[in-house]
Amino acid sequence: MCLLLCFTNIDESYYWVVRINDEGVIQWQKCLSGTDNNYAHSGLQTIDGGYIVAGHTHSNDGDVTDNNGYTDFWIVKLEAG
Repeated sequence: MCLLLCFTNIDESYYWVVRINDEGVIQWQKCLSGTDNNYAHSGLQTIDGGYIVAGHTHSNDGDVTDNNGYTDFWIVKLEAG
């Protein structure tokens, strides 16, 4: 299995987390965003089979629960899927 971290910059950026199998078939995917720019930089599988995704955000809404300034680090824990 492989975890891909992607983002797009059409109107806004978001974390697009995609898990694919060895043949490249999508097993699951999740988009995380707010109304401003959000950039995923890295991700790791956790011991419980979930994932942790780290990056930064300019948003203060949507999936982002709090922002303490213009740009904040944003770390998200995803359950095993």
